[in-house]
Amino acid sequence: MKKILVLAGVIFGFLNLSWGQLSFPGTPASFQKEQLSWYVPTVDLPALDIEKLWNEDLAAKDKGTPLRIGVNHQVTLNMYNSGKWDHLPNGERIWRMGVRSEGALALHFNFSQFEIPKGAEVYIYSPDHQYVAGMYDRRSTLEDGAFYAQDIPGDEMIIEYYQPASVEGTPQIEISSVGHTYKDGSNYKGFHGTAVGDCHINTACPEVEPWRDQVNSVVLIKITVGNDIYMCSGAMINNTRQDNTPYVFTAEHCYEPGAAWRFYFGYETTTCESIGGSYNKVAIGGEVVAKESASDFMLLKITGNINENYKPNIFLAGWNRNTGTPSVGAAIHHPGGDYKKYSKPRLVSPGTGYYAKYWRVNWLLGDENKGTTEQGSSGSPLFDANGYIVGSLCCGTSSCEYIDQYNVGPSGADHYGRFSYSWTNNNTTISTRKLQPWLDPDDLGNILLAGRYWNHTVGVEQYKEIQTFKVLPNPSEGSVTFKDLELKTTATCSVYDPMGRLLISITLHPDDLFQFDWSHLSNGLYLVEIQSQQQHYRAKMLIAK
Repeated sequence: MKKILVLAGVIFGFLNLSWGQLSFPGTPASFQKEQLSWYVPTVDLPALDIEKLWNEDLAAKDKGTPLRIGVNHQVTLNMYNSGKWDHLPNGERIWRMGVRSEGALALHFNFSQFEIPKGAEVYIYSPDHQYVAGMYDRRSTLEDGAFYAQDIPGDEMIIEYYQPASVEGTPQIEISSVGHTYKDGSNYKGFHGTAVGDCHINTACPEVEPWRDQVNSVVLIKITVGNDIYMCSGAMINNTRQDNTPYVFTAEHCYEPGAAWRFYFGYETTTCESIGGSYNKVAIGGEVVAKESASDFMLLKITGNINENYKPNIFLAGWNRNTGTPSVGAAIHHPGGDYKKYSKPRLVSPGTGYYAKYWRVNWLLGDENKGTTEQGSSGSPLFDANGYIVGSLCCGTSSCEYIDQYNVGPSGADHYGRFSYSWTNNNTTISTRKLQPWLDPDDLGNILLAGRYWNHTVGVEQYKEIQTFKVLPNPSEGSVTFKDLELKTTATCSVYDPMGRLLISITLHPDDLFQFDWSHLSNGLYLVEIQSQQQHYRAKMLIAK
């Protein structure tokens, strides 16, 4: 992929990185103005002690903390104290300023002011014109008047403002910080990421194909706050209105007050063995909707525009709030900020003690190992066997190899905050500390909700009306058989008592005999509910011994 990108830069002149809807097609005016001077004043930012930063990161190497990948230079750079203006004979005006932070793998710019007249344009590009971000214009400005540009590979960039002769008005542009990426979290150099282990499986591999929808829900999150830049994982998640509200489910420990959020979609390799992929499908801007430390969950809402071109590939994952132990499914994540990876759990069990509100996950060992998690995987979803989210990664001691220094290894366990606990957070009345008001705003009472693609119109073929089936005999002493049940895919069968408490949760397959011995249940009336991504059945069952 790296060779392809370089070739594209040669053939087309430059590589445009601006896929987000906050940017629009265009070419910097200076590229076509031969009369302009090549000289652009450059601001050199203070050198960073990279070794010190790495040592700090090693001391904080814990999945219970977000992965730091960069730091911010605090600056005050604007059109009045930096750069140069060129006034052309035809009335056009161009302002350019260079910024250099030596050794950076990538730079990004945070604008505290981004107010420009209608018709004016802004670009950010590398001096050799290989990478170009923009065109940005007044539509790119966020509600608070700020703007956060995406990451651009390299340690030196030029910011260019262009105002045509026909455009009136005075721009107000000020950069408040410059982000310096020192950790190769986005594979800017070498395309290998910072994942410590190599046991994780690229999501483009054939064995991951059954999880394609779930893969398409996972996003990489970059968090800028104060002087630091962090990274976590998360997943786009569906709600019962199925109205495309851009919610992202992740971990509370990824929260920082006053953070600026960036969400990267489809950051994955194109083939199973390749080491190249796209990192420029980004939405900029987010807000915290709900969070709680007890189960380490956070629900974010993307506030920036999402490019229409990649909405069709965004899957809003379904969820399962059953309280019973979930079936073994899959973990999809960005370990070390690397390309999207798949890991296969060996066992999911209830956590104990401090982790009673979590699912404990153990991974396959030895030659059967199919991935673990790492710092940077924080907030990534745990899916059950039917593809529903049942938790988000908090913390743990797993890794691809044993590292005595950090007491981690393949046999280490990870803990995922229980989705079922986060749903009501022990019945709290505070809406910002639980999921239910946001993911079931009309209080429909869904135990499970199927996922869906962004552009898919919900209809009867995918979301069936609730169907009935027969539980025979009925009443019974507990030994029953299901009849008139035609499953298309695997499904979750749940049994509830009259108080709505979940007593049984099992996975059904289309070729099962559907015969069960539930004689341990007390006399009484029960609700049996069966749900998959496509089907929904309900029936009553009476136990009378």
